[in-house]
Amino acid sequence: MYPIPRSIAVFLLFCLVGFAPSAFAEAPRMVEVTGEASVRVAPDQADVRFAVVTRGEEPGAVRADNEAAASAALDAVRELGIAEEDIRMEGLRLQPRHEYDAETRAHREAGFEAVRDVHVRVRDLADLPDLVAVVVDAGANRIQEVRYDLADRTPARNEALQEAARAARDKAVVLVRALDAELGPLLELREQQFHFGIPRMARLDATAEAATGDPAAYAPGEIEIEARVEVRFGIRGGDSPWFP
Repeated sequence: MYPIPRSIAVFLLFCLVGFAPSAFAEAPRMVEVTGEASVRVAPDQADVRFAVVTRGEEPGAVRADNEAAASAALDAVRELGIAEEDIRMEGLRLQPRHEYDAETRAHREAGFEAVRDVHVRVRDLADLPDLVAVVVDAGANRIQEVRYDLADRTPARNEALQEAARAARDKAVVLVRALDAELGPLLELREQQFHFGIPRMARLDATAEAATGDPAAYAPGEIEIEARVEVRFGIRGGDSPWFP
């Protein structure tokens, strides 16, 4: 292998330094922060799930009794003005029943049980106590849950994201000012996390207390929406010895 002449070696070194500035470029000065925010809003609708349970010795009779009780409960819901599209039958389960016999210390057959599940969406929370009261009176004997929610989650989501972005900007300003610099342009913004808190659930017994329709029993509380964003800003100036 022939040696490279000194003049050529110097020329190549010059080219490397002069025409490849990216390899030696100074890294851009920037600050990276996260911003978090939490927004609480009152729910404006609820999903009610209840069941009609009937029992007996003959499966056909048990099923017929269940259909009659479920029909009465649904008619009571409709009389409250609940729209048909907000009422959904979720299925009928017919199965043998077994009871524990303390004398024999074993389970024995005890006829049949039919369970009809119903889901009703209540778009006006003022109707919720009356709804539970009428379905219990009409034959619903198992209130499975009342789940609160928002008809439109978008405004609350947007507010949480905006507050998180503002929190990130304020944090970045504090950091760069502490080093005698100024916040530069926005370089990158990413949504890091968004969480819509599980709506509060109320479980009620299908008893006389539930049938009173007491509004205090249905206090929904608030729904919490959390957001977190990651932001990068450029940095301008800076007389602090932290900066070159």
